[in-house]
Amino acid sequence: MKKIELLVPAKNMECLKVAVENGADSVYFGAKEFNARTLNSDNNFTFEELKEAIQYCKKKNVKTNLTLNTLIKDDEFERALKVADIAYESGVSAIIVQDIGLGKTLIEKYPDLDIHASTQNTITNLEGVKMLEKIGYKRAILSRELSINEIEEISNGANIEIETFIHGGLCISYSGQCLFSSVEYGLAGNRGMCIGSCRNEYLLREDNQLIRKGKILKPRDMYGLEYIPRLIKCGVVCLKVQGRTRGIDYIREVTRIYRKYIDLALSNKEYIIDEKDYNKLNEMSSRGLTDAHFSKVSNDDFIVDTCKIKENVTKNDEIKNKNRINSNGIPKHNISLSFEKFNNNYDYSLLSDKIKRIYIPLDKFITDKKIIKKLEKRFELFIEMPLIILQKDIKMYNAKIKQILELYKIKGFVLSNVSDYFLIEKYKEKYEFIGNYTLNIFNINACNVIKNIGINVITPSIELSNMERIKLIEKCNIKCEEIVYGDIPLINMKYCIKDNKTICNKETNKCYSIIDINNLKEYKCEIGTNPILSKIYGSKKISIEKHAKESSARFFIHNENIKEINDIVENIYTGKYFLGSNYKNNIIVK
Repeated sequence: MKKIELLVPAKNMECLKVAVENGADSVYFGAKEFNARTLNSDNNFTFEELKEAIQYCKKKNVKTNLTLNTLIKDDEFERALKVADIAYESGVSAIIVQDIGLGKTLIEKYPDLDIHASTQNTITNLEGVKMLEKIGYKRAILSRELSINEIEEISNGANIEIETFIHGGLCISYSGQCLFSSVEYGLAGNRGMCIGSCRNEYLLREDNQLIRKGKILKPRDMYGLEYIPRLIKCGVVCLKVQGRTRGIDYIREVTRIYRKYIDLALSNKEYIIDEKDYNKLNEMSSRGLTDAHFSKVSNDDFIVDTCKIKENVTKNDEIKNKNRINSNGIPKHNISLSFEKFNNNYDYSLLSDKIKRIYIPLDKFITDKKIIKKLEKRFELFIEMPLIILQKDIKMYNAKIKQILELYKIKGFVLSNVSDYFLIEKYKEKYEFIGNYTLNIFNINACNVIKNIGINVITPSIELSNMERIKLIEKCNIKCEEIVYGDIPLINMKYCIKDNKTICNKETNKCYSIIDINNLKEYKCEIGTNPILSKIYGSKKISIEKHAKESSARFFIHNENIKEINDIVENIYTGKYFLGSNYKNNIIVK
């Protein structure tokens, strides 16, 4: 078997030295800015400490990885490059990046330095890895939601290095696709500021009945000892331990134990896991251990604390507070509607003629043909690509796309993930490509990368404030679209909160919501028709106060009826927005 790299986190020099002493092949750490653990600066290195860490590791023949893995605003870009400069001059081995604009800039600036694409890029298939290769990344860090079979399939076909997490804390959401902390509290996880509100205690409601309670969004810690031999065999080059806020004891024991079993897997000895080692790892975790998503079978031991209850509740009717004040209007015929689902009781032929484009999830073209045939007569139709596509489903989606293009008059595609490009690249000469907000476009450099790939329209990140977004659009030499209204998915997850399993049961005919016991905020939940993707929506709809004059506007349509949709379109078209306790008019994040 090939040698494999054990990558261990360090929040300070003491932890770094313990990691090295106990067998880490490489370590990763952050500076005081622009990394995914900046909420507490004690978890990061000063520039002097950074230099010291890199020099120490060089002497020990251990690689160093700097985490520069947050989304970067335009006015921060030079400071982020300064951090990279200091790390490069100090001899860092690699830099881990989320922001596609920063990643491409570093690839061009330092052609002799390895740039790794963070797990926050949400890579779940080989097409995503190919896109990272095209941009110039040397390594892809895969999403933590993949099974061992899916990791093997990707790794066997990849031309760049593949890294995967093997142990430590998990997020309930696909990394890079969680807006919970930013939209609800103004502290963005994609900016290293996540406050972990998903760790709170919640009540789950199904229709008018409470059915589950506990920390239903808090996963146990990932545990992957038994999968090490297969990961080595399939060509994964690096196994990563999570835990950059963890203390010395955790770093020592986890590093020591995983070093032991990597060495065992590389030997000719029988691979048997000692129960004492499992118990020691379990002891180091306050949440308990789970094999997470490694198994292809749904995991019902994923969450820390949840129990069933049965209690009827009275569901309060939503108070629709629609105080409207003037804003700038939408240019004529520049309105797009993004539907998540359709209602067979609604007559969609009655939609306003002020609407130009309709974005429809790919799967709905197959299941809702009659409705879509009506829409086809009046509007430009776009296929909205799924946020998550697994490798095993690539052929199926290719066949579905071909079928849709034969059945309907299609104007273009909405790309939700960088992997979508290689799925539909062959259609780019004939169809318009729109980059979705889930691509996390945060700066002009990222705009240019997406434009150069071949995308025609960009939707900037929702985590930009009104003025930041407007300034970015004014600088972009590409058409832009802004999301100005709707229920936005804050958490995108491979987890069924109804059944407490990692794969959903596809039950979609009921109304689910969760209630935060701490602050009584309520969030709508959508159980996925696709069993690998369920969604939790914000406690408020967004209704954006200000937008760029030349951009098009996009509305998210969730459960609104035809009259409500037309009223929303008319109001925003004439320069108004919705003001009140049920709406968020500006998303300002640190």
